[in-house]
Amino acid sequence: MEDKTIDILCTLGPSSLNERTIKRLEETGVSLFRINLSHTRKEDIENVVRAIQEYTNVPVCLDTEGPQVRTGNVEGNKIFLVERSKVMLLKKKVTGTSEELQMRPESVFASLRIGDLVSIDFDSVLLAVTAIKPEGVEAEVICEGSVGSNKAVTIDRKIHMPILSDKDKIGIDVSKKFGLKSLSLSFVNTKEDVEEVRELIGHETRIISKIETSSALENLDAILSISDAVLIDRGDLSREEPISKLPLLQKAIIEKGKKYNTPVYVATNLLESMVHTRKPLRSEVNDIMNTLLDGAKGLVLAAETAIGEYPIECANMVKRMIKYYQIARNGYSLEDLLKNDSFLLIEPHGGVLIDRFDESIDPASLSDLRKVAIDTMALMDVEQIALGTYSPLKGFMDKEDLDSVLCNYRLNNNVVWTLPIILQIKEDEYDLCKSVSRVALVYEGDNEIYGFMTSAEVYEIDLEDIAVKWFGTSDKSHPGVKRLFSKGKYILGGDITLVKRKPSAYKEFEITPKQARYIFEHKEWSKVAGFHTRNPIHRAHEFLQTEALRRYQLDGLFLHPVIGPKKPGDFLPNVILDSYKTVMDKIYPKNTAVMGAFSTYSRYAGPREAVFTALCRKNFGCSHFIMGRDHTGVEDFYNGGIVRDIHAEIGDIGIKPIYFDTVYYCKECKRYVEDCDHKDTGSMHISGTGARKMFMSGECPPGWYMREDISLGILDKIKNGEEVFVK
Repeated sequence: MEDKTIDILCTLGPSSLNERTIKRLEETGVSLFRINLSHTRKEDIENVVRAIQEYTNVPVCLDTEGPQVRTGNVEGNKIFLVERSKVMLLKKKVTGTSEELQMRPESVFASLRIGDLVSIDFDSVLLAVTAIKPEGVEAEVICEGSVGSNKAVTIDRKIHMPILSDKDKIGIDVSKKFGLKSLSLSFVNTKEDVEEVRELIGHETRIISKIETSSALENLDAILSISDAVLIDRGDLSREEPISKLPLLQKAIIEKGKKYNTPVYVATNLLESMVHTRKPLRSEVNDIMNTLLDGAKGLVLAAETAIGEYPIECANMVKRMIKYYQIARNGYSLEDLLKNDSFLLIEPHGGVLIDRFDESIDPASLSDLRKVAIDTMALMDVEQIALGTYSPLKGFMDKEDLDSVLCNYRLNNNVVWTLPIILQIKEDEYDLCKSVSRVALVYEGDNEIYGFMTSAEVYEIDLEDIAVKWFGTSDKSHPGVKRLFSKGKYILGGDITLVKRKPSAYKEFEITPKQARYIFEHKEWSKVAGFHTRNPIHRAHEFLQTEALRRYQLDGLFLHPVIGPKKPGDFLPNVILDSYKTVMDKIYPKNTAVMGAFSTYSRYAGPREAVFTALCRKNFGCSHFIMGRDHTGVEDFYNGGIVRDIHAEIGDIGIKPIYFDTVYYCKECKRYVEDCDHKDTGSMHISGTGARKMFMSGECPPGWYMREDISLGILDKIKNGEEVFVK
């Protein structure tokens, strides 16, 4: 069977030679990391290899500089050569100007003749040698243009140079020392070049021969026959062959590679626009897809990941293109391509993002249906079911699902689910619903119809039994238990359809799962941590968020405070949202966080709710979820740490929990920590409850507790007579 896997090779450089980027590139599926010796000082080679191997298990490959001529450094990293002016090309090391340039290696000067044409940096500048001198050669500018530091130089006739430079030989010694199993060999001209290096590096190391000269094309069959793979460097090849030929040359090389069963990789300008922009050109993605369809075995990111501003986004884009290619190889239709999919983001829980919102239905058309009154919390549940937040739920639970969730942490179809989502109805509604198949859902706040429900089952529950299984207690001082008992024992289960959404003062922040996924995809994020809270952000929360970003090499945070009804004394939604806007605007770096408002309510169900809130964020596209020690707890009903126990019992839920113990400020360490040597003497604890007490007494929390901008903003609201807390 044909191997349809595609390798991704990434060149590491100034933009990517750091732990976070290397680990993120590894997670995207990079097969091989390249080190370009042309841009690496010989004294740095060993340290660079060592650093990469400390961060990743992905194999490392040295890319030789080979028999290549380059300029030295130039003033300001770029100079301009004017047509018909004269310039000296010198053997010695100088900082280049419009009058003199270094050209290396020095050995190339012995082969130069008067009349030779010398092009610099992909035909940007063309020179003609006019005089040979002891210190170098004099040349006239035939075609003017810019010249940068360390740019490739091409002479218009073949000049013999050794296949390995002195720096390459040092690199091969390093390769042997660190056990590297791949070597990318630049400017291969003949099979003898490959054989020479094979003798030096051994037969256990893969040699990837780079096809970038006319001589390599002339000797392609022989090179393919003894190479482990070949790499088409379209940039350097275009200096020797007309650029208009490159598409056909690429196709011909790939076809030859198939004949010899030799993998062919393609490099240069795959996503060149993404060196400075977050999105590629349409021509670039078209080029990549055609390259894959032609049969290339791998794609090579060079400048994109070595010096580009968006190395991870580039790798993600290539990964996405490969996924579409693999779909295409299996056959596809226009309808398949129109499906809403993402190869970067985590799948919704259960595999499909539920959509039960149908705005085309006129609420008035439902007025003849039997009506069931729902309160604010129930309407929030209807909305979140319809918008996919509770996927895979399509409606309120029937008795089988409820029992299964309470006893097994799973729906009846065995999909993990921990929290009952039920609709409690009145006794008179219970009797009416027994005889109808559909009911209108009427919000008791304005007596308007917001949706309808296809009744699957009407049943009774044992409130005491349900409370103990759900909340771990039947104590009515627990706010969740209190609500359960207040709503009664009659339950209506069945699928819902939402026909309109309830107006909200916070609608601009109420991002839907579909919208969140769109935003994350637009940002090219694939690793996103959700954060759930019912309090303004304090310094411990900042620590959790920023530490999660650092520790897990995340692309970003989804800050998602709850804005639904809460218990008396809790902060009002506008206070919470204002605090997060302050942090987003003034504290967190750009493109590290997205804020939304979660239009739901706290059940205060401890570990069950902790898992539920994680599953909801999975539906929003989050790959990770930040868990505090007392996540969604209330008073002393749940012991810290039992969230981990329920996760251990349930197993993998498809979103990775990020656990933190209690975070405190250590006055001795002068920082926020989970543990330190001064825990008993220097720890100063932070909590939302503590902040509430300070504000209620008119006290401003200290700076180590909460940002001053946030604290003063809340105190100003109190002084101005604005409501800050739930009554």
